[in-house]
Amino acid sequence: MKKQVDKSKLLTVGVIAFLCLIFAGGFIYGLNSVLAMEGSCPPVLNEPGLTPVPTSNREALDFLYHAVDVATQGKPKIESEDAFDIDKDSLTVAGSDALGQAAKFACDDVRALLENSFEAKTSDFFCGIDGVLVKPDITLDEVESFTCEYIKYVCPSCGEESEEPHDHCEACGGVYPYNEVYEDDYAITLKLKEEDNDIVEKCFRKRSAEDIRALTAQAVDGKMKISRTDVTYNELYVFFKVNRLTNELKELSYRKKMTVEADFGFIGDYAAVEGGTVSFDLEENNEVFLTWPSLKLSESVMTVEPGSEDNLLATLTCDDATKYNVTWISSDSSVVAVDDEGYFKAGKAKEAEGKSAVITAAFTFGGKTYSDSCEVFVRVPVESVVLSKRKLDMKAGDSLSLSVKFSPSKATVQTVKWYTENESIVTVDENGTVKAVAPGTATIYILSDDGYFKSSCEVTVK
Repeated sequence: MKKQVDKSKLLTVGVIAFLCLIFAGGFIYGLNSVLAMEGSCPPVLNEPGLTPVPTSNREALDFLYHAVDVATQGKPKIESEDAFDIDKDSLTVAGSDALGQAAKFACDDVRALLENSFEAKTSDFFCGIDGVLVKPDITLDEVESFTCEYIKYVCPSCGEESEEPHDHCEACGGVYPYNEVYEDDYAITLKLKEEDNDIVEKCFRKRSAEDIRALTAQAVDGKMKISRTDVTYNELYVFFKVNRLTNELKELSYRKKMTVEADFGFIGDYAAVEGGTVSFDLEENNEVFLTWPSLKLSESVMTVEPGSEDNLLATLTCDDATKYNVTWISSDSSVVAVDDEGYFKAGKAKEAEGKSAVITAAFTFGGKTYSDSCEVFVRVPVESVVLSKRKLDMKAGDSLSLSVKFSPSKATVQTVKWYTENESIVTVDENGTVKAVAPGTATIYILSDDGYFKSSCEVTVK
């Protein structure tokens, strides 16, 4: 008996097989495309500071005085506070176990009483610094050393930050070295010569032994009495943070580390318990924070497509942002037009594509105008670039050309720059022509002019 074939089932199987083939091909093509994408690697443009980085004790001290002078003239808003820390690990007791336990319990109370004994002071915008900011009174001979921190290291792939340089990123698996990036502020610490007690008298709020004895007595009131208190200053620092692009002082702190030693004796119901001597390390920071008037836009550079709409946000730093009017201006309204609220619209393709305009926002506060700008590029942005080959095997003396695929295909700026990591092995010109020079392995890569997207090709020369 001849077996009949179910044509409908055969057709179904054929369609499924065809779809699976398309899916597999698309998946492999897509996977290769994804693997070929290496992300965006924009260049790091570190703008030099208004004042060069201090390189000596004298330069660091002069910069401190200059920053304070700028604050004196500019009259920013100022807030002061004191912070205290008792190192419980430094606590030593010569006496009974009961005294040791009592001293541990009293540490937090002593710290709280010290902080509560400080009266915070403020000065509003344009009111001056007198009575709030203690001006430094330090000579060069009193400075032992200084440090200036303003550099951080950033992974170009994921943005992971570090205080130390790395040749790859463990967070994202990136194989590229971290970029050296300049912070907005110089963070400078002056270490002073602690044996010079005149410094404490001049510009540190000196916490006398009697002050600390009185506050400690409050913490153990009714249980213990203090017969002697000594305070020894161990380390003295002046820390200040300055915006390196404007020389505006943002923070000034006088930091002192001291050792407190006191003789305790129990009283009242505890009079029979043996007393003794207690010592501990205490750190006190007299801190001042300065806020400067400003206007800051949400973006400094934007890319939008022709005919599209977007907006910018302006953040005002002043006494009351709701009281002030922000003006918005475009350098070329035919390219980008902006309204009174920061909403803007790009021109049509023929008039605006490939061009840019600068949007500026400004407001007036205290008789001075503060502003910020954003450059808006009108174009179809590049989203990725892929080289025609990811690996090449060549013989010395051979030449061939690589091509570039842009995504999306209608991207406005479809140009790249070509690079080789080792010209002694392989070279490449501005047209993508690769020439093998000598045996070895080197990488050719491109960076798109729009977006700085990267794609590379490993070349092995035999």
